[in-house]
Amino acid sequence: HPDDDLVTVGGGLSVYAFSGYPMARIACCKSDRIIQHGAGPRFSRAGEIIKGEFRYSSNLAGRTVNRVLDEFDTNGASDLESQLAQWGGSVEPLESRLVEAIRTWQPLVVVTHEPTFGDYDKGNHKGVGHIATLAFESAGNPEKYPEQIARGLEPWSPRKLYYGMFGGLGTPPPAVIARRTSDLAINAHISCPRLTGTCLQQDQLALDQYFSQFNHGRPDTWDFSRPPWNPWNFHRAASHVLSPLPEKSIFDGIPLIRSPTEKK
Repeated sequence: HPDDDLVTVGGGLSVYAFSGYPMARIACCKSDRIIQHGAGPRFSRAGEIIKGEFRYSSNLAGRTVNRVLDEFDTNGASDLESQLAQWGGSVEPLESRLVEAIRTWQPLVVVTHEPTFGDYDKGNHKGVGHIATLAFESAGNPEKYPEQIARGLEPWSPRKLYYGMFGGLGTPPPAVIARRTSDLAINAHISCPRLTGTCLQQDQLALDQYFSQFNHGRPDTWDFSRPPWNPWNFHRAASHVLSPLPEKSIFDGIPLIRSPTEKK
């Protein structure tokens, strides 16, 4: 959903975005069914309004490019099979779109939802995390979605895959709790290199643009300066480079990485 990354991983990733690293942001649905039939405000053309909020919040969060995959709304489906039934009956429709995005933008690192518990036992999150994991591996395989290669895209293998390990709600299974010991913890309560205030405050400002989700801003109980938000925890799900755990940066082990703000 368009606001989820800001809630579950946004503060941690903002540290990199505001240090000048290019960052793409993808929402697999625009939440029009979720909002219209859920607890949020109900209005016509909800999805288009949320897409506008997504684009504006992306600018505030320092994201370089963004994309919304409209057709993958799931109307609150609680399990992968129910979601796939609404996504063309298999993983391929969504996987192909994510593979196309990876081949287009050629990221070094991919971050997605943890697919076992989905942040807080959220079916939509689990499904997207599962298929994004498949796309992470498929994007570098020229035999997967060859029609994209024929159009001029090249196979691309990101170096690492991370799951955001947000721990705010629900009772996760032991395996997920173990992952929350954190391969990488990022403190976002630091000065924002490009703006007044902290990276954390800028992430909160970006989230506050979702008036379709929150009638009067974020709930007062959402204090991003302390757990379960800060520090922002990540589990390294896959890596094609050597990097000992725990890590200090999502770019640990990736050669030739220099912050764009660092002088040569």
